Amino acid sequence: MLTNEKVEPLTKILFTKAHALCHDVNGITKSTTHLDVVLGFNTSDIIWYEPVSQKYARLNKNGIICPSAVSSIYWLRNSENLFIAAHMDGTLVVYDKEKEDAPFVPEEQAAAEDGHVKGKVDGEAHAVSLQIKKSVQSRNQKTNPVAVWKVGQQKINRMAFSPDGTHLAVVSEDGTLKIIDFTKERLVAVFRSYYGALTTVTWSPDGRYILTGGQDDLVSIWSFADGALVARCQGHTSWVTDVKFDPWRCDERDYRFGSVGEDGRLLLWDFSVGMLGRPKAVCTLRLSSRLLCKIPGSCWPTVHTGVIEAWPNAH
Repeated sequence: MLTNEKVEPLTKILFTKAHALCHDVNGITKSTTHLDVVLGFNTSDIIWYEPVSQKYARLNKNGIICPSAVSSIYWLRNSENLFIAAHMDGTLVVYDKEKEDAPFVPEEQAAAEDGHVKGKVDGEAHAVSLQIKKSVQSRNQKTNPVAVWKVGQQKINRMAFSPDGTHLAVVSEDGTLKIIDFTKERLVAVFRSYYGALTTVTWSPDGRYILTGGQDDLVSIWSFADGALVARCQGHTSWVTDVKFDPWRCDERDYRFGSVGEDGRLLLWDFSVGMLGRPKAVCTLRLSSRLLCKIPGSCWPTVHTGVIEAWPNAH
């Protein structure tokens, strides 16, 4: 309900020497009397803040664990204390808000035995690596960090957990989408954008599909089970900045998602499993405006894979 009454915020904090780049609220612990918030800063610092009681804690102070800025941060599924932060130097760090920080020294045993993992890039075998600098299975868990993984040399732009919390999708400035088995600390696969960096990633509510968007102005649909690209969707005229599925319009066969970009557009897309399963047949993609989606089957950017039909007034 709209009202002209001025609503005062619960609390307000002014950071004079740093600015927050990302934040997340713990969905497990939130209530009318309690709220756990973590914020990642350009200085590499992380703040845990509880606005009701005004309590807070500072983690990774002055970059004691990782000196790079924090680009993305999320609470772990079903955890009251653990959260993961993506740093701009390509490092993923798991922290515990209840633990003190200690200067981090990579564990030689973890790096030597489990550091380099072979994976696949676009379905082909390549020597990509997930360097485990500290495992979640480490016996040294008295202080932060809980775990440290090096997933690349370039900036991590966004990450997203699968609905069941077992896998983590990470997109980076180098244009890669990396799928990590979070529980087994194993790199499952690596895929690349058409060109340029990937800036955003999300999972379908059932965990079957992954969406990415980036500097190629495209929204790409990936099949998690098949480990393959199933469609590239063209409609934006500038970088795609965010993508999200509509959980109320997704079922076992039909899916709807939205995308926004630096072109100022909000686009809504529908796709069906049957359409994606026929890469060289006639395909219909129902969109919210005059858009185009190309299904891989022959070399991109040809459209010999099928007939594309746009629906201008999707609701």
